Amino acid sequence: MTKGEEPHLVLRGELPPRLLNLAARSQKLDWTVRRLVGELVIPQGVRPGVASALYTLSLEHGTGVLSLLSAGNTASALALLRPQAEALGRACWARYVAGDQWLDQLVDDLAPGERPSQFHKRPDRVLEDLHGKAPPFILNSLGIVLSDKLMACLHDLTHGGRSMIFGQARGHVAEILLECILLSNAITNHAAAELVSLCTPPGSQIARRLNKLSRVYRDCFLKIPHGWSPAPSWLLPHGYLHGHNTECHPELADALGYCWEAWIPGLAAPHAPLTD
Repeated sequence: MTKGEEPHLVLRGELPPRLLNLAARSQKLDWTVRRLVGELVIPQGVRPGVASALYTLSLEHGTGVLSLLSAGNTASALALLRPQAEALGRACWARYVAGDQWLDQLVDDLAPGERPSQFHKRPDRVLEDLHGKAPPFILNSLGIVLSDKLMACLHDLTHGGRSMIFGQARGHVAEILLECILLSNAITNHAAAELVSLCTPPGSQIARRLNKLSRVYRDCFLKIPHGWSPAPSWLLPHGYLHGHNTECHPELADALGYCWEAWIPGLAAPHAPLTD
């Protein structure tokens, strides 16, 4: 959208062809990813069980975003973005940070009056806890998902703030809807990469297949301007996701690199498909 140009508003779910086409292609990606992770065998134990449940919750929210948007339920689709992002963040916290006692108290039967374990409510606390414990390429991707700037945008959409009120009354800006689809796709890919790394060794066939999917569907992801970071300064520059600190799972690190060649909703110029 150029300076001075009126934004294309989407009211009552009347999606323009560009959005319909992206939603349809994104649903193909989502279906393929869900089928791929359906082949995984979750390791035994409380920690893998809790983490995998939250990863799959994030995946399901991503499917919901696309299904609702395709059905014309724009506001409901946007409202799912923050739960999708937070489920991913909580899954990573449960996997890399949570103590055994905390996990046991989360899943065990409770005595009368006893409260279950609680997650951090603030995404920035999740990031702080993960620093030094999660692999750097995972932390980099989460630094975008859980950044203050992005969370503030998504909080407004989830809880009926100004953006949602104006969107319902006057129409949602088509470019922001497009960026939200691309963001949801990237979160889905991250959740899938986490599940694959939880269940398979580096270099596994499933890891290589997810990497290939990320390349084939590059047009379903976003692009971050070089040197721009919404995340804490101790994270690696996002432009260096490819090939850096990838000893654990090089295929998955590379797959996340394609996800986060990305803009952030509300801060972006129009998206154009990437080319090799």
